[in-house]
Amino acid sequence: MKNIAVMVIAYDKYSDLWDSFFDCMDRYWSKKIPIYLVTNNKLPEYNGVTTIKTGDELSWSNKVRCALNKINEDYLIVLLEDYFLSDIVDDNGLEDLLNDFISNEMDYLRLVPIPFEYKNKKKGIYKLDEKFQYGVNLQASIWRKDYLRKLLYDDNFSAWEFEARQKHGSKVKIEGKCSTVNYFAINYMNAVVQGKWDPFVLEELKDRNICILESDREIMKKREVYVLRVKEWMSHTIPKPIIKRVKPILAKAGMRFVTAD
Repeated sequence: MKNIAVMVIAYDKYSDLWDSFFDCMDRYWSKKIPIYLVTNNKLPEYNGVTTIKTGDELSWSNKVRCALNKINEDYLIVLLEDYFLSDIVDDNGLEDLLNDFISNEMDYLRLVPIPFEYKNKKKGIYKLDEKFQYGVNLQASIWRKDYLRKLLYDDNFSAWEFEARQKHGSKVKIEGKCSTVNYFAINYMNAVVQGKWDPFVLEELKDRNICILESDREIMKKREVYVLRVKEWMSHTIPKPIIKRVKPILAKAGMRFVTAD
């Protein structure tokens, strides 16, 4: 596992999550590779972690560009600060994936499966199909650093727009050699959704005695979580033309969507 590092993209206003995040890292990952925590102005200290301070938040893209300039490794496992590991990380399995990544000159390898895709096929790596709406995104993935840098362009935009620029049909999409596994190479829980704690994940963390800092962060209502899961199921199972026709009806019934399509 040489020439690769973990880059955790963080935001100072989410610093109440960092102790929980690294508590899970300590418990579930042997951390045999360098780990970088990308912050704004805070400089927390965690064993085996190098903090990269990027200054006041100008934009998500600017922050990540600044961080990449301070990282020497050519390959990165990118994680977000609210992706809490939930099971032992298989270092040998990750090393095999990295070897495949390098030998096949990939640019991006998603480490969690795309729901409902490739599930009946042999466990392994598959080329991302062009039809996937958000094939390249910020789920846990291995990146070639130079490819990630290209996707950041030279302007300022959010993490959401980063993914939108790479989605199917985007006019500014930058092509790359992108693939996905059809199994969970890394298992984690998405602890915070829309700025709020997922109540089910919070309960799980407490059951596991994971460190949780007291803060003013809201807890999402369980009903809201169920609605989000229905939306996710729709996005992966219902053909896009039907979704466009159904969304206005669901919107009138009170369901909110980020985009109209």
